[in-house]
Amino acid sequence: MKEKKKNSRREPEKNHLAHIFVCLSFGSLLWLGAFVLFSDVLGISEKAPEKKLPAPTKVVELPKTYLTGFTVIAVEKDEEITAFYLQYADFARKSLCFLEVPTQLHVEVSKGAYEVLTLHRPEMPKLFTISQLLLVSTRDVFCLAAEEAAVSILGTRPKACYLLSEELFQKLTEKEGERRRFAAPKSMYEEIVTVHKAALTNQKLEDTLVLTESLRAVKEVSYKTLPILEKTSGPVPDADGIKELLLHLQAGDAMQEN
Repeated sequence: MKEKKKNSRREPEKNHLAHIFVCLSFGSLLWLGAFVLFSDVLGISEKAPEKKLPAPTKVVELPKTYLTGFTVIAVEKDEEITAFYLQYADFARKSLCFLEVPTQLHVEVSKGAYEVLTLHRPEMPKLFTISQLLLVSTRDVFCLAAEEAAVSILGTRPKACYLLSEELFQKLTEKEGERRRFAAPKSMYEEIVTVHKAALTNQKLEDTLVLTESLRAVKEVSYKTLPILEKTSGPVPDADGIKELLLHLQAGDAMQEN
């Protein structure tokens, strides 16, 4: 009888201890899961600085909307645009053309674009030079303003916009004579991640990375200068010259450098 009473007292104690053990185990799992999650988010890892980003092994099928088109690449120093490129990609032909736009070029955006831009920046002028683009638009709406400027120049809308610092631009390019060229990267994947993190852009990283495999396949890279007309007020886009250039780009026969 006494033995039964002792056993009956031990049963609740065992159940209580088991309950504590389960709670502690569950709590430990939660703590471990939270630590792993926040380690990933905050980049806490002892080996993180030494670890290299893995190159994608899966071949990406490029969406048709990305097969051809322009991307704005602007460079700034002290709030002034010091270089402005309209990069034309033709991944079907595995080619890129960097179209350099003179920063003193005068650009006038369309009436509709101007109305939209002035909602964000009421004092923005309708006519400005490329070098003033960041000053007149501010960082918040720079990509919108840069794309509208490109539409005014080309008559077609770019698919993306990137604003780079002069320092980053120097790292990505190399001097050749009087011109600057984009250097071939050691790792396209790592470079895209680096640029995306450091640049001001209107693109998501996932959207940028979809181009990785296609950029690896590029065989031909050319450089051209936007056709312009010299006016008394300053240089303006040469509409006829640009139209002819676009036809050559779309036909794939504009790889000769000017």
